[in-house]
Amino acid sequence: MFRDLYYTVFEFVRTFGALQLFFLRLLMHTPTVLSRRFGLVIGQVYNAGALSLVIIVICGFFVGAVLGLQGFSNLSRFNAEDSVAPSRRWPW
Repeated sequence: MFRDLYYTVFEFVRTFGALQLFFLRLLMHTPTVLSRRFGLVIGQVYNAGALSLVIIVICGFFVGAVLGLQGFSNLSRFNAEDSVAPSRRWPW
């Protein structure tokens, strides 16, 4: 049992150390990459961020719809549908 615990902790420390070394190397090379390939970095950030906004909005809409339906069905068991369903009078 102690041997398994030792190997598990040892493997965790080894993996975490490798991750830290990778991160330090990444930080060391970041200024040179940004200065040499600034246009490429901006293009990649645009592709990863702005172009995926449509997918994020669609996924958020469907997740919200599912949560609303589940909330309505769960609250209808206790006759508390008004907590999720829109009210018939305006709040203002």
